[in-house]
Amino acid sequence: MRTYKKNLILSLCLILTLTLTYSCKKDDKNDTNQANFQTSTPPFTLTDKDVKFYKDHSYGKHSKNKFDFFIPKSNQPTPLIVYIHGGGFTSGQKENAYNIPTIKEAINQSTSEGIAFASINYELLKEVDDRGVIKCLEDVKEFIQYIRLNHDKYNISKAHIVLSGNSAGAGSSLWLGLQDDLAKPESSLAQETQSTRVKGIAVFETQSTYDLKKWEDVFSEYNFSIDVLVQLSPAIAQRLNSFYGMADVNQLENQDIIDYRKRVDFPKFASSDDPEVWVNNTQQQLVPPLNLGILFHHANHATYLENIFQQNNVVHDIAAGPGNTNKESFVNFVIRTAKK
Repeated sequence: MRTYKKNLILSLCLILTLTLTYSCKKDDKNDTNQANFQTSTPPFTLTDKDVKFYKDHSYGKHSKNKFDFFIPKSNQPTPLIVYIHGGGFTSGQKENAYNIPTIKEAINQSTSEGIAFASINYELLKEVDDRGVIKCLEDVKEFIQYIRLNHDKYNISKAHIVLSGNSAGAGSSLWLGLQDDLAKPESSLAQETQSTRVKGIAVFETQSTYDLKKWEDVFSEYNFSIDVLVQLSPAIAQRLNSFYGMADVNQLENQDIIDYRKRVDFPKFASSDDPEVWVNNTQQQLVPPLNLGILFHHANHATYLENIFQQNNVVHDIAAGPGNTNKESFVNFVIRTAKK
C-alpha cells in the first residue's frame, strides 16, 4: 500500500510539473519560439524597447537568401510587413531599408502596434546570366513560402502578410502579389505547398512590367523603343541579355523569350480579387526617358498600372509625378492592410 501511495504521489507531481511547464510555454510563446535565436543590436533606435532584432536568418540555399526581422513582444501570432530592396536586380542589400526615413518610421510604428517587419536579400543578376530576372523574383516567392511554413518559429500570422519595396523590390512585390496563388498543394516539399497570397502591396518608384517590349506602350508619347533603350548606355545590351537569360539581344522575339516575357509581365495577372495596391512614383520629372534613372522610375509606369487596375477593379491608391501624393500614407497603408 505504501508503494502504491508513493507511486501515486510521484505521478501526480509529474503531471503537475508538466502542466505548469506547458502553461508557462503557452503564456510566453514569443520567447519560447525564439529561445534559440541570437539577437543583434538594432541598426537604428527602436521606439519600443521590447522589440527584438534578428539578423541574417536564412530562407533558402543561396548565400543571398538572408533576411533581418524585427519582432514585437506578443503572445499572439503577429502580422508581417516584408520590405524588398531596389538596385536594378544587380545591386542593393536588405540594410538599405535602414537608411530610408519612411521605412524606419514604418518599422517603428508597425512594431509598436504588434506587427513584425522583415527586410530581405535575394539573388542578383550576374553580368552574364543564363537564368535571368525570374530567379530574383522567385526568391521573393520562396521567402513568403518559407515564412509561412515556419510561422510558429517566428510567431507570425500566416494570414496577415504585406509586401513592400522600392524599384526592383517594387516590381518584385507586384509580380508576386498580383498573381494567383503559386502554392503547389500536391508537392512533396512542404514549403512549396504554402500560399503566396498577401493582404497588401505598397511600392515606391516601380516599373510597370518586366516585359520590357511593352515599355514601348508605356512611353508611346516619347516614341520609345527597345532600340532606344539599347542606345541609352553602352552596357545596356548585355544587361538586357542578362535580364532574360539571353545570349544575344536579337533573341528578344524568339518564342522562348516571348514566353519568358509573359512570365514576368505582372500587370496581366491583375484581377478583382487581388490585394489592395499602393504606388508612389513621384521622384522623376515628366520628361522623355533619356537616362536610366528616369526610365526606370518614370511616372508613366504608375499611370500604366493605374489604367490596368481600373480595368480589372483592383483597389488602388496611386500617386504619379512630382507634387502628387497618395490618399493614404505608406505607413498607414501597410499597417492597416497587415491587420485586415
